[in-house]
Amino acid sequence: NGSAVYEMGPASVPLERAVVHRLGGTLGLGPERGGILCHGGTMANAVALLAARATRAGGDVWNDGATEPLALLVSEQAHYCVDRIVRIMGWGADGVIAVPADSSHRMKIEELPGCLERARAKGRKVIAIVGSACTTSVGAYDNLNGIADFASAHNLWFHVDGAHGAPAAFSATHRECVAGLGRADSVTMDFHKLMGLPTLCTGLFYQREGDSFAAFAQKADYLFAADERQWWDMGKRTFECTKRSLSLRIKALLDVHGEALWGDLVDRLFGLAREFATAVDSRGQWQLAVPPEANIVCFRHRPDGIAGAALDEHNEALRARLLEQGPQYIVQTRFGGSTWLRVTMMNPMTTGDDISCLLDRLETLAKL
Repeated sequence: NGSAVYEMGPASVPLERAVVHRLGGTLGLGPERGGILCHGGTMANAVALLAARATRAGGDVWNDGATEPLALLVSEQAHYCVDRIVRIMGWGADGVIAVPADSSHRMKIEELPGCLERARAKGRKVIAIVGSACTTSVGAYDNLNGIADFASAHNLWFHVDGAHGAPAAFSATHRECVAGLGRADSVTMDFHKLMGLPTLCTGLFYQREGDSFAAFAQKADYLFAADERQWWDMGKRTFECTKRSLSLRIKALLDVHGEALWGDLVDRLFGLAREFATAVDSRGQWQLAVPPEANIVCFRHRPDGIAGAALDEHNEALRARLLEQGPQYIVQTRFGGSTWLRVTMMNPMTTGDDISCLLDRLETLAKL
């Protein structure tokens, strides 16, 4: 059954609340935490930023609209959905203040004061800052504690897009990657990436459960009996009126395996990425973009005598040949003005032989 209201999902609604509260504690959020489950990280990020707008913009934004141009701060390496959400909310292109990233693709904390002042000088009211945990380009983790300090000093809503990499919190080995996550006002985390659940299943976690009602201050008399903040009416806190009982798959996994399974998955997949990077470094004519922090590796074939645009064309053609002739599949990305091949280690059954086989195949195709 759908779970917009309790009558539709009398089992799934309280189960969702219990699951979100439990896992929010593992992420480091405080005792007033809460949240919702929804279909996909873009959806969760959008709802979180709507809540940020409602609580930080001032006035009754839902009924009266924004009274001044709004903006948020986010790394230039952040997921594209943040820019898309800002434009959907009507803030325009200048609503996204892109903060420069360092050579490891992490947000430059030292650039935040200048970015904030320049935005204000243009008449923008900055109400939020978004940290990446991790970026989907190379898997870099922003300095969340540094961002949290800045957000607190300037009364900004601090949202962490942890759709891909927030599960590092379940690993004793890699938990330091998300140090400061528990200081966020809101956190997005996908269960269908590093956590092994089927798509789509995403958690949106709030530091304060009451904030989860802020995004949608809307009446729907045929569904909701009152305008109160009732935890059992999920439809007041998300776009989705009809959604699957997403909590059941999470609770089943927890009951059978416990949270330790997620820590094991993170350790395994992050380890495979390091193994892939080592294999790239050990071969001639291959270049690693950055040492992987998560389970994402960006690399490229770099034969002698090829550089610049010709090198980009070579790697693009190499990937095209692999897609046409198989048997593996990889993607590509661009940053720093260059094209890079990209793999994301998602299957824990992957072995070192699989990695060698892929690189061998690429080298064979490069000779064609």
